[in-house]
Amino acid sequence: MKKEIGVDLTKFTSEEIYKIFRTAWRHGELTAMKTLLVEIERRNPIEPQDEISFFRGLVAKYEGRFADAIAAFETSMQCNEKRHDSAIELAKLKCYFFEFEQAYKLINDCQGDFSNSPVYLTMAGECLITLGLPDRALPHFERAHNLQPNIHQFAMNLASCLSFVGQSARAVKLLQGVLTDEGGNLARALYQLSTLAPEKCEPFVKAERQSLAPANLDVNLALRLQAEARLNDAKGESEKAWDLYQRAGAVVTKQAADEAMHEVKLLRDATKLAMATNWTLIPNARRAENEPRMIFVLGLPRSGTTLVEQILSAHPDVESVGETNLIARSILKVAGRNLATDRVTGEVLSEATLSHPQGLRKNYLRNIKHLAQNARYAVEKQPFNTVFFPFLLKAFPDARFIFTERHPLATAYSMFKQLFAQAYYSSNRLVDLNIYLQAHRSMMDAWRDQFAGQFIELEYETLVAAPETAIAGMLEKLDIQAHPNVFEHHIHFKQSMTASSQQVQQSIQSSGNLAWQQFADRLTAKIKL
Repeated sequence: MKKEIGVDLTKFTSEEIYKIFRTAWRHGELTAMKTLLVEIERRNPIEPQDEISFFRGLVAKYEGRFADAIAAFETSMQCNEKRHDSAIELAKLKCYFFEFEQAYKLINDCQGDFSNSPVYLTMAGECLITLGLPDRALPHFERAHNLQPNIHQFAMNLASCLSFVGQSARAVKLLQGVLTDEGGNLARALYQLSTLAPEKCEPFVKAERQSLAPANLDVNLALRLQAEARLNDAKGESEKAWDLYQRAGAVVTKQAADEAMHEVKLLRDATKLAMATNWTLIPNARRAENEPRMIFVLGLPRSGTTLVEQILSAHPDVESVGETNLIARSILKVAGRNLATDRVTGEVLSEATLSHPQGLRKNYLRNIKHLAQNARYAVEKQPFNTVFFPFLLKAFPDARFIFTERHPLATAYSMFKQLFAQAYYSSNRLVDLNIYLQAHRSMMDAWRDQFAGQFIELEYETLVAAPETAIAGMLEKLDIQAHPNVFEHHIHFKQSMTASSQQVQQSIQSSGNLAWQQFADRLTAKIKL
C-alpha cells in the first residue's frame, strides 16, 4: 500500500484509485486514505457523487470530525438511496450521539444489500444492539459468522447476542470453540464464557494463568482474573475467588479513579440541588396522546432491578426498553452539551431539568419509540437513574417509580464481584464502594423525606421469599391488573442485556442471597451500615 502511494497517482485510472482507497481503508491506513482522497477530489471537483462522498465520510470519521462525516454520508445517500454502506455508517454515528430515533429509521429503511459484507453486517448488528433490539441483530451476527467462521470477533459477537436472547447453550459452544482454537488466549471470550458457564472455564483458565502476573495491569488481565474468580466461585472455593475479585478490581480502579469520584460527587450534588429546590414552582411536563406510561425501576445495581423489570415485561401490557442511558443523554441534550463526550454534573442537572422538563421528556420518549410502540406501559430499569428521580418526577408526572431495596452487605458483595463496564467504578474496591453507598443512602433518605408517597419500595428479600405475594402487591400499587405471565417470567423471557441476564432466565430462587454472609466480617470492616 505505502509503495503504491509513493508513485505518481495520476498514472492510475479513477477505478484503480477507488480500489486502492478501499484497500487502504480495510487496513486502517488513514494517511493513505487522505492522500488518495485529494487525488479523487482533484479529478471530480464538482459532482458530489455517492462514492466520493462516502470516502469523504470515512476520512472525516477516522479523524474525529463527526459532523463532517455525518454530512458526507447524508450526501452519499442523497445521490444514491441504495448506499447501504453510507446508511449503516450514518446509523452508527447517530447511535454514538444517542439519536436513536434517526438511527432506527436508517437501519429499518436501509435499501442496499449488505448480506455478503461481514463488516457491515456486524455494524448493523451493533447498531441494533445499541438500540435495544438483540433479536433483530441476531441474523446479522449469524450471517457475518457464517461468512467468516474463522474470525474470532464475529463468533464472540454472535455469542453475546445469543446470550441476550436466551440461547446460552449455543453461545457457550461458540465460545468454547474460540478458546480451543486460540489456546485460551482471548480474555474477552473467556470472560463471556464465565458469565454463562463458569464451570466450563477451567481448561482455558489454566492456559491463561501464566499471563496473570500483577505487572500486566490492563483490561484483559481484569477480564481473565474475573473469569478465574467465577470459576472458583462455581467450585465452592470462595476464598480464592475473593482474592481474584480483589485483584481484578485493583486493575480497573487504577484506570477509573476519576470516574469513581465523579459518580460520588454527582450523587451529592443532585441531593443538595433537590433539597434546595422549590419543586412547586417548576411546571410538570405534559403527556401527549398515545405516549406509553413509564415505569422506572430504580435502586442500586444488583438489588433486583433486572428481576423486577423482567417480571413486569412478561405482562402483555408492558414493554421493556431495557437499561438505556437515554435519561442522562436527554439531560445533556436539553442543556446543550455534547451527548457523546460530556458528563452529567450538578450544574448540567440544574440547567436541564429545572428549566426543561418537557424537553427532557420529549427527547427521551422520541428515542425509545421503536421499543415501546403501541405499549400501554414501558419499563426502564437503569439503576443510575435513581440520582435523577426528583427531576424525572417533573418530566414524567404520570410515571410510576419502583425502588428496589436489598440488604446493603448483600448488594455490596454482589457489586464487588461484578466488573461493570461503564459505570459504578467505585465498586471495584470496598473502601471506594463504602463511600458510594454512603452517598447513595443519604440521597435515598432525602428522597424519602421530600417525596414520600411518590414511589414504591420493594424489598428484594421479600420478593424472593414470597414472590407471588410480592408481585401481586407491586402490580396493585402500579394499578396494573395481574396476569399469569408475571408469575412465570422466566418462561416468557424475551431478552436482557444486563449483568443479571442469566439469573433472570431462571425461576426466582432465594438460595444465592446469603452468599455474602461467609465474608460478613470483611464486608462490615469496610462497609459502614
